[in-house]
Amino acid sequence: MHYQEQVEKVLGTHQHSSLRTCFDPYAHEWSETTLPQKAAILHKCVTAGLSIEHLVREYQFEYSELKGAYAVEDTHIALAAILNHVFLAANAENPFLK
Repeated sequence: MHYQEQVEKVLGTHQHSSLRTCFDPYAHEWSETTLPQKAAILHKCVTAGLSIEHLVREYQFEYSELKGAYAVEDTHIALAAILNHVFLAANAENPFLK
């Protein structure tokens, strides 16, 4: 099953099922959600049994034709931003770290 179909099963038919809002900081979709919302989207996927590694690999494969090597680099930048947010928010009783 295509990764977007897997994500849609978790999130429903959702505007963020491509995960560009989480994985591409240079796409217009990135600005449609806040860092807490991005973390919540990924949290829902993980708790439903989807691994971040699988989603990232599938996303990078999907977008490598469109963006080339930038798809990999951009994903790393995006995940670093989300992780920084999650770790910095940990002191504020972040539900993702409980």
